[in-house]
Amino acid sequence: MTRYLNRYDPFAVTRWPGLPGMHPLFRPSDTLQTGNWVPALDLTETATHFEVSLELPGLRPDDIEVNYENGTLVIRGEKKSETEAGDGTWRRVERSYGSFSRAVRIGAPVEVEGIQAAFKDGVLQVSVPKAAEARRQQISVQS
Repeated sequence: MTRYLNRYDPFAVTRWPGLPGMHPLFRPSDTLQTGNWVPALDLTETATHFEVSLELPGLRPDDIEVNYENGTLVIRGEKKSETEAGDGTWRRVERSYGSFSRAVRIGAPVEVEGIQAAFKDGVLQVSVPKAAEARRQQISVQS
């Protein structure tokens, strides 16, 4: 009977077929996040535009900054802390406070002048229209 000795590889569980040496959980993201807290972000693409939604409870429109530069939509802001406990003593603090920054790469040409941002009920909606050359075109087949 022949026995083989295999060298232990602690990173073997992070390998994924098709991605050399990288599990999809650890691969680079198309979004960048920095700050003390990270608001949830959704990105949707339609035939005519991209739609970005961020949950920003407790913020006002004045607390939010939206920029688009070099193919990247950057959203920054700050959620101020409620530091007074009144006559009581803080027993538990679970809400997040501080500055945040989220950057989303948009993988198509866009109409920068048409970008719109609206803030309602603690949700920021940013609509980024695609440029005409980036929109999907239906081609009819001639016989």
